[in-house]
Amino acid sequence: MQAQQWLWVCVLSVCLGGVMAQAQESPTAAASAAAHGWLGQVDAGQYADRWRAASALVQRAVPEEQWIASLHGVRKPLGPLVSRQQTSGIVKVLTILSDS
Repeated sequence: MQAQQWLWVCVLSVCLGGVMAQAQESPTAAASAAAHGWLGQVDAGQYADRWRAASALVQRAVPEEQWIASLHGVRKPLGPLVSRQQTSGIVKVLTILSDS
């Protein structure tokens, strides 16, 4: 009986350890994943979607048409994405007051 309880304690510990490891993703890893996702959508030409997903602060500062024209003007001359490699793990965190 004690061996079975010990086994359950071990199994539970391993499961909880995995859950905790996923829940504690580093800010650098989270920022990197978000940046790669954002850039992937820009690479795919989803400029209007990126503007709609932007904060109200960005939307007030840059009209959608200007956003699309700017991204298109910068991204199109680069051609299709061949590869992308992160060159730095440094993430600077900016605190901006909520615009709500």
